[in-house]
Amino acid sequence: MFTTIPAVFHRFALAASLVCLPLVAQDPLTKQAISRIDEIAKKEATLAAGDTKTAEILINNLDQAAKRLAAVNDKTEATWKDAQKRCADLRQRIVDKSRAPAPAPAKGVDADKLAQLDKEVGAAASNFKMLSTKHLADPYRQQATKKELDGLAARIAQFPADDESVKPVAARIAELQKLFADAMAKLEKDVGEGASVASRLAALDAKYDAKNLPQTIEPPFTVPQVASWTTELLRWRDVELATDTAFLDEAAKNAAVDQQHVSRLRGWLDEGWRRRIAELEQTVRSRIEGDVADGKRFADFVLETDPKDKDQVANRILGKGRFDENIARLRAAERAVAIAAAFDRVTTGAEGEDRRAATAHVQKAAEHLRNLAVVCLDAVRMPPPASTNAELLAIAAEALKNPVYGAGAAERMVINADRTHHERRDGWIKSEAGATTVTIHTYVWDQFQVTTAERLGDDVWLFANTLKHFTSGDPTTAVGRWVLADRIQLTRILPENVGK
Repeated sequence: MFTTIPAVFHRFALAASLVCLPLVAQDPLTKQAISRIDEIAKKEATLAAGDTKTAEILINNLDQAAKRLAAVNDKTEATWKDAQKRCADLRQRIVDKSRAPAPAPAKGVDADKLAQLDKEVGAAASNFKMLSTKHLADPYRQQATKKELDGLAARIAQFPADDESVKPVAARIAELQKLFADAMAKLEKDVGEGASVASRLAALDAKYDAKNLPQTIEPPFTVPQVASWTTELLRWRDVELATDTAFLDEAAKNAAVDQQHVSRLRGWLDEGWRRRIAELEQTVRSRIEGDVADGKRFADFVLETDPKDKDQVANRILGKGRFDENIARLRAAERAVAIAAAFDRVTTGAEGEDRRAATAHVQKAAEHLRNLAVVCLDAVRMPPPASTNAELLAIAAEALKNPVYGAGAAERMVINADRTHHERRDGWIKSEAGATTVTIHTYVWDQFQVTTAERLGDDVWLFANTLKHFTSGDPTTAVGRWVLADRIQLTRILPENVGK
């Protein structure tokens, strides 16, 4: 004798097995299939006997899960085997219910009337799923939806609640009522938050005004300048834009907010700000890499100079004014590598080995240049004066007395670069606690350069000294006095040639 096990027992046994043996799917197709099986299992629980139409829909949906399982490569995984078995068992239960005779309506139940009501509930459910919370913000649509649901509830109440043929229809109406209640609760929450969201949108409009777009920096670059600028640029990209974009994504879900405003601002952050930041970073990166490449090529040129070929040394390295120029170019190359390394540290968090190698390469070239000068030491002379201004010579002599600079007593001093005037502006944009601050520093200075002949031990060496006088700058700038901005040790010179 065979005993039929109630469907509810099947469901209980399945749930118990899942609790006792928790399995976590690894393959994404298996995960998708399990999700669909879970969804169909819930609907199977309310499937009425003999309801072939609903059963057909459920089986069609279940076939999609079966196709995903069939497409999985690793069919030995425990989760796949469990899902495959659940899928087959669920299909059989649906088939069994569809073939079972439909329960006879209780006395007094109008089957045609109930079927018509069920049909209208299905149409109402389909229509409701097409509505967003934004649509329900319309009072007329709210009232119409509520009236329709109240009407369906009133009509199902005319049927006996304990009738098996009535229960599935009543359950679908109850589900619709819950969906409507949840949507209205979400709308109420959105309306409550709408004012604060709108206020922040207005603040973001001001924060991301076009006039606040980051600006580029102009060469000649310095290490602190590049490091500070790049840090600020990436803060906008990785912190400010990331935070505000996440807020806009949430605001896009709020039915009480002007979505055109949200969409317009979101597009501006992507197309305006993110693109501008990417372009600026690429432009400065290209310029920095170009400076490094130029410096390495010049270092190669110096290193290729043969110290045995005095004509080549004289023409390429020690021609009139060439030595000072070449030393300055190598110093610029070393500075370019230092700037590139600072850029790397900010953008990638580390300084590349190639930067250290490039620095060593340039320093080797500078040492080779000095050695070449020794080869033709008798040809080394003080540079020709660009000016004989007594006031500038006095300014340089006084400034170089400062012991901080470590300059020795000059046996001779020549102005090799006359006084020139310079201006530069650097701007910074900073946003904190919703407030955007724009800071602009204007650097204004005069500068000139002198070459000094100074004795170091038994030898006399030439030094290039750049002096600057700032009249404005940032809070750390020495304003109102002449300072030694740069000092380069050039080459030895024979004592008897100092005066020539």
